[in-house]
Amino acid sequence: MKKHVWSALCVAAFLLLPQLAQAQGFLIPTDRRVAPLALKYHRVSVKIKDRAARTTVKQVFVNNTNRLLEAHFVFPLPPSATVSNFVMYINGKKTKGAVLVREKAAR
Repeated sequence: MKKHVWSALCVAAFLLLPQLAQAQGFLIPTDRRVAPLALKYHRVSVKIKDRAARTTVKQVFVNNTNRLLEAHFVFPLPPSATVSNFVMYINGKKTKGAVLVREKAAR
């Protein structure tokens, strides 16, 4: 029985690999003359329970300019994925994001 469970977990992990490869967000400055912010740190962790996977992504971006920037955070998701929580730390200060349905978020 344990062998079947282990095999199923291996198959599930293999099937998740393409989705995990996309698990990277981007900070795109609103000033189009500025390049996207550099990614300093990226960590993805996945916990599988029953038939669901909970993925946590932690990223640190660096502003290499000498000014404050406003940017949009873009994070492509597979069609079947959902966001349950979003938190951003700006200069060490925690800012909680609002999770909206796709139609509201697109406005």
